[in-house]
Amino acid sequence: MKAIACYLGQMLVFAWASSLCLAGSTPSISTIFQLGTAGSWLDDLRGPSLKWRVAARVPDAVLFNGLTKWNNTSVLVADSAKGVIWKVDIETGASSIALSDPTMTIPTNASIQVGVNGVKVSDGFVYYTSTARQIFCRVPVDSSAAPTGPVEVVASGFPQDDFVIFPDGTAYVATNALNTIVKVTADGTVSLVAGSLGSLPLASDTDCQFGRTARDSNVLYVTTAGGTSDPVNGTLVVPAAVMAVELAGCES
Repeated sequence: MKAIACYLGQMLVFAWASSLCLAGSTPSISTIFQLGTAGSWLDDLRGPSLKWRVAARVPDAVLFNGLTKWNNTSVLVADSAKGVIWKVDIETGASSIALSDPTMTIPTNASIQVGVNGVKVSDGFVYYTSTARQIFCRVPVDSSAAPTGPVEVVASGFPQDDFVIFPDGTAYVATNALNTIVKVTADGTVSLVAGSLGSLPLASDTDCQFGRTARDSNVLYVTTAGGTSDPVNGTLVVPAAVMAVELAGCES
């Protein structure tokens, strides 16, 4: 499993298994939220003791995975077991299924029990990977994140976990069991960027993100699981890590 994160204002939102969490600070408060099948909780760290309150409930959520910012108060969250994408308002606690499509589900008898995985928003489209089906898709949406057209399969036929995307539709995708990062252009062309099947540096890579400053805007930070579920060359497992991959000519 992995932790996936995005920024929502000054808050860092991250998902782990069936939980959706926020951590961050404002000038007056430091908080942690946790949202799972039991609900969302607020941890106020300002005082000497922890103070908790329920912020929201998503009783039908099964397995939260990738997530991304939708607007200043809401995020989209992939539910890898249910095969849907949720929209959750962090301020009000309201939640609903924003997107649902057969491409997001787990096929019968699939060896990998992970459906829709990574999710991002770019230029009027929601992009997502569907791990068990090995497809990278996008769907046009309106201002409420409702679909306005059919799902388009951009690329397929290779393992896919989470990803980062540029405004022009170019994506960098972590391939997990292949231990690589691949580049997928808007026309569906797939090319190798870093790593290889038998190499250890990107063993079981799960996600990637470009740096946020001018100094590291061309550096792709890659989280890895170290081959824990798919040992490199069948036997090699290394500690999980965050790896830095410097890419020439890339601007995030």
